[in-house]
Amino acid sequence: MGDEELRGEYTRARVMAYLARSEPFGLAALEAQACGCPVVTSAEGGLQETIVEGVTGFAVPRDADAAARAFDALCEPDLAARAQAAAAEHGRGWSWDTSAAQVRVLLAEQAQNA
Repeated sequence: MGDEELRGEYTRARVMAYLARSEPFGLAALEAQACGCPVVTSAEGGLQETIVEGVTGFAVPRDADAAARAFDALCEPDLAARAQAAAAEHGRGWSWDTSAAQVRVLLAEQAQNA
């Protein structure tokens, strides 16, 4: 699947389910959000760091009932519209440049504390 096709799928989707086990970081979750697609992630590993809980999606236990409740919440029209707008803003705020800048800040802080 090419980038344009993937972007189209994310844009048309109402929610992305990303319930991986022990994922260190979820680039796909950020891609989906950048296209305005809220994300339901597993509440383990680094996936939960890629969303704003209750705003751009939900981090849930790896449990079908918990995931279903999150999906149901995102079917509520007002919440869905807010989550889509917030997801797009949040997802587009991430980039390799901003990530590198954050790492530089963290490393500088650690160097000062050493």
